[in-house]
Amino acid sequence: MAGDLSFWVLTLSGSALQASHQVSYGFGTLYWRSLHLSDTTIGWLWASGVLAEILLFWQAGRLLARLGPVRLVALGGAAGMLRWILTGTLTWLPFIATLQMLHALTFGASYVGAVHFLSRSIPASAAASAQSLCAALSSALGGGLAMIAAGSTLCGSRRRRLLFHGRPLRSWVGRNGSAIPGGSRSTKAIAFICAMPVTAGGMARIYRPACFGYLEQVG
Repeated sequence: MAGDLSFWVLTLSGSALQASHQVSYGFGTLYWRSLHLSDTTIGWLWASGVLAEILLFWQAGRLLARLGPVRLVALGGAAGMLRWILTGTLTWLPFIATLQMLHALTFGASYVGAVHFLSRSIPASAAASAQSLCAALSSALGGGLAMIAAGSTLCGSRRRRLLFHGRPLRSWVGRNGSAIPGGSRSTKAIAFICAMPVTAGGMARIYRPACFGYLEQVG
């Protein structure tokens, strides 16, 4: 497992996807309040994302049979680019609600694809360890670092602010994504997700003006 490139590429991809979600989890409500949405409406927005995710899990078997795990992970990454880019630009409630429904793909599809990819590519004797390690690294590297970066970007001073744009990662994949040693289609397809511009700094910079204004009003 330690020398399996596909496993580590998948883990890195999961970290990027987790990073994109954590900023929304931490600051999404503040952002929506800055758009003058009521707390009841905000509650329904969060619930709609969960309901969409449940519906995807319900149809996961059919999606896996048709697309396969790698394409599901790639679909989640592509949906993430669309969701987070539009989140900072579309402020009409129907658009916001539609973007929340993409949680089914950005989280649900990528999660299902990752779990099944591991189950097919890792020996049964190491499957549990691989899934646990992948989840731990994704949550710690993606979720933890994203929240630190987002909080610093949103609320820190200009000097101390962390600006994570994902540029080094995107440039690395651009140089090496087509030349991964022994890279199969699976590895290259998952590697594409590492290049998506939805890391913590990009999302935090989208949220920052609205959240900052809202915090000044309520503070």
